[in-house]
Amino acid sequence: MTQMGSNLYYSCEMSKNLQSSILETADTYKKLLKLGERLNSLETVESAESFSSTVAQKILPLNEEKKSRAPKRASSISHNPHSSRIDEELLNKKRTMRWKVVLPAEYDPNDTERTLKCKKMVPGLKEVLPEKGIYVNCAKLMHAKRVSGDCKTLESLVLEEVFSKIALTVCSTWHETKSPNKCWIERPPLYLAAWDILFNYVLRFGSQQDWKIDTEEIIKAMDNKIYEIRIQTDILTERCML
Repeated sequence: MTQMGSNLYYSCEMSKNLQSSILETADTYKKLLKLGERLNSLETVESAESFSSTVAQKILPLNEEKKSRAPKRASSISHNPHSSRIDEELLNKKRTMRWKVVLPAEYDPNDTERTLKCKKMVPGLKEVLPEKGIYVNCAKLMHAKRVSGDCKTLESLVLEEVFSKIALTVCSTWHETKSPNKCWIERPPLYLAAWDILFNYVLRFGSQQDWKIDTEEIIKAMDNKIYEIRIQTDILTERCML
């Protein structure tokens, strides 16, 4: 019994020592973990401070360089008033330039009556309206009235009989004539008296046929016909001063 008691005593002591050793080891491990976390936090702060200082070192010279450049640019502008004035003159010149149509040699922009297809009465012609002096081919006018079913169609067909093909190619439309400043390309006008006579003829005939009368649509049809003719013809243009 004495031997067994002695062995039991030693076993208990060894167990206590082992337990104490385990607790000490665990405590040491906790301390090491805390120390590691502190070291990591210190390294992060140091690296952030190092990065900030590096960026600052790069930015400061750039800012100083910009500051050094700014006065030079300002001084160069202030010391070259002649160059600045030339640039302004060139800019104003560009603003006052636009394109104009190169007119055929036989076209006289100062004589708008030359835009008419038939300039005087000859056999086979008739006046669009009595005593107005605007003539068209009689057979073609009758054909236009026969095939037209509305004012816009009649206007488009008779337009080509009133004005010459060259005039319809290079001259301005109704709206372009009324608002020349809105056009990028300068064009001579058609004979305005012929415009009015043609327009009134279409209104009269349309009323006789009980067609729908829409003056804006009729004018738009005339303009669209001129645009169509332009597309079919190559038109030369050149730059000009306003």
